[in-house]
Amino acid sequence: MNHFLSSKTLKQISREQLLGKYKTAILAYLFAYMFSYTVRYFATPTSTSTIGILLPIAITFIGTLIDGIFTFSQCHLYLRISREDQCSFGDIMYGFKNYPDKAIAIQFVLLITELVCAIPLMVFYALIITEKSSVYAIPLALALIIYVILTMIIKLMFSQSFYLLNDHPDWKFAELLKESARMMKGHKLRLFYIYISFLGLLFLGLLSMGIGMFWVSCYRNMVCANFYENLIGNLKDESASIDITI
Repeated sequence: MNHFLSSKTLKQISREQLLGKYKTAILAYLFAYMFSYTVRYFATPTSTSTIGILLPIAITFIGTLIDGIFTFSQCHLYLRISREDQCSFGDIMYGFKNYPDKAIAIQFVLLITELVCAIPLMVFYALIITEKSSVYAIPLALALIIYVILTMIIKLMFSQSFYLLNDHPDWKFAELLKESARMMKGHKLRLFYIYISFLGLLFLGLLSMGIGMFWVSCYRNMVCANFYENLIGNLKDESASIDITI
């Protein structure tokens, strides 16, 4: 039976693994970040015409799907670091050369489920704008809370999909999503705790004019990769304690 590591232990292991590799990890993250920033820049509406509105939406949609390839590539990079394999900046392009269709399919499912969860939120927001009435303020607030909860659960549920694609490229994307959901049963709260434990560091990263965000993001990505390694039994420590499970 696997003994699941505490978040403290995962962080300690991750810091040790990243020594001497921060430059590669940060450069790879910066490249992916610049792509997303460029997409957001060109996706800014420039006019109120139909084309002026629809074109930015289309650019954002396509850019988000391509983000899935970068996410897969980064998962590949951090797994290589975790497994002490040779890694390089070029690994950020791994997903473009290997199984980009499956990475996009996974990202598409995540995007669509998030959009579906946002429907009530968009409806109440539209009603407030069109009818200029505050009567929908409470339903809007409730819809926002439900949206945040549902999207977080979905994100946690399918969080292992890109890692699984790295280890099981022959699986169909639906199998990867299904296996991720199975693996995360009883572990969603553990991963959620890891996410929120980085809030303080992320805030400090913002205070450094955003420069520190690159270091924190790479550190967090490394911890998440080791979380996956621990789930599949590649990373064990019999002396470690279990955080929290649901």
